[in-house]
Amino acid sequence: MDESLVIILIVLLIAASLLYYHIYVKRTKVNYRTKAGLFNILFVITPILLLALYYQSGAENRLSEVGFVPHPNFQSSVGVVTGTEKEPIWVFSYRGNKSEIMNFYRDTENHGVWRLLSDRETALTFYNHGKKMNLMIDDKYVFFMLSDEAGSKQD
Repeated sequence: MDESLVIILIVLLIAASLLYYHIYVKRTKVNYRTKAGLFNILFVITPILLLALYYQSGAENRLSEVGFVPHPNFQSSVGVVTGTEKEPIWVFSYRGNKSEIMNFYRDTENHGVWRLLSDRETALTFYNHGKKMNLMIDDKYVFFMLSDEAGSKQD
């Protein structure tokens, strides 16, 4: 899970607790905007953050269901792209160096039945039964993008 989202969630819950205390326990007079802020924190922002964290927690499992072994140096799934869409995208932060991760995915044991089509220094493209998986890497993140390539390649 993305540590920054966890920190934001904790800060928001502390702020909501303080607002609740001042509004409903101490009975401090506040305007409607303060009450609306409490409502937004508790019933809009917090559920969205919890959903994002929930989906991040299963991102590595969804990647392995597609046939790619998650690299041991992946630290966490990042953002809201967690492999749940029709054409899923995964973003993982990692520790270590790029070449180690790229070599890991060049090994056929780590991408199962996917066939390697293109091999570049910072990008790999795999193909399997009408689907294409692009793997790209930069200094902090690894990106996986699955797409349908119906009719463009033959098995």
